[in-house]
Amino acid sequence: MLILKDSYECCMTDYFSEMFTEIDVVDPRYANCPSFEEITSARDIDLVLMLYHSNNISQELIQYLKVE
Repeated sequence: MLILKDSYECCMTDYFSEMFTEIDVVDPRYANCPSFEEITSARDIDLVLMLYHSNNISQELIQYLKVE
């Protein structure tokens, strides 16, 4: 599972680790995170979960999801 997150997700990681054998957590707000294309091609991602606390999608997430 790939989790795209902001600070909302931090308290939920332990719960997800009980249900999934592998979890990749990416916070697109930070410049050094792997690109969406890199991580999905390198890992066997079955599920992408977006956990954001705001009622709109951030510009960082929009830029992160753009595949070039």
